[in-house]
Amino acid sequence: MPKMDGITVLRKVREAGSQMPILMLTAKSEVEDKVLGLDTGANDYLAKPFHTLAQSQKKELDCRVQPLLTLCGNDKAISRLVSILLDNAIKYSPEDSTVSLVLEKQGRHCP
Repeated sequence: MPKMDGITVLRKVREAGSQMPILMLTAKSEVEDKVLGLDTGANDYLAKPFHTLAQSQKKELDCRVQPLLTLCGNDKAISRLVSILLDNAIKYSPEDSTVSLVLEKQGRHCP
């Protein structure tokens, strides 16, 4: 994120009293990072080990997630769905291709 890291955004959202579910999607996959995210108030934490998987298969992974995007639903199920979709996209895309994950609000809905 260009102006503020995710932990700072999460901290500000929680300090403002918001209880909206927050899924952290991040490249930081160390246990300490996950603990910090969850302790700060994230409902779930999804690390992006998919970059390493994509690189090992000579593919590029482009992840763009709109800051402060909210989704209604079971946060663990959404996290699992995103993981499955990324895993399949990387497995079944041709070599030297780019797999893109874009999560953004369009109108009142996420497409």
